Amino acid sequence: DQLPFRGDRLNVLYANIVLSATLFAAVQTGDAYMTLTLPEGYECVRTQDIDGESPWRAEDSLGVFGYEIPQGTGSPDEGGGTRGWSTSANTCVYSLRQNAVLYAGSSLFVRVTVNNPVEALKRMDPSNRWQACFLMALCNERKRWQINWLSFT
Repeated sequence: DQLPFRGDRLNVLYANIVLSATLFAAVQTGDAYMTLTLPEGYECVRTQDIDGESPWRAEDSLGVFGYEIPQGTGSPDEGGGTRGWSTSANTCVYSLRQNAVLYAGSSLFVRVTVNNPVEALKRMDPSNRWQACFLMALCNERKRWQINWLSFT
């Protein structure tokens, strides 16, 4: 949280998500996706690649990793121009391309760039919550897995 104050633009936040179910886009691109919904007032921003890397990829030097450099930070990236990500208002969506899979138990570290709300949100404010939602199509039927609201701390 490099720019923690109300109204700050292009603030970088990190989300650690552990998948409770396997996501697989079996038939076509977009058959499975993950949605991150930020609290009202935040705006999810799609930025340009950083030194040829996805702007959604958490740096290997992130403090949570300590002195150990992980084999991978588990950042979802489909490799194309948008890296699989789209944004709209306070929502960030990662769509899996055809035949892509994210396995249950995978730990994902996602670098999220946001514009902060104009009015400050207190840490313990009930509306200051993030939500992760997962959707996958199976045999032309949509099955939805949703994690409970996650506290933003």
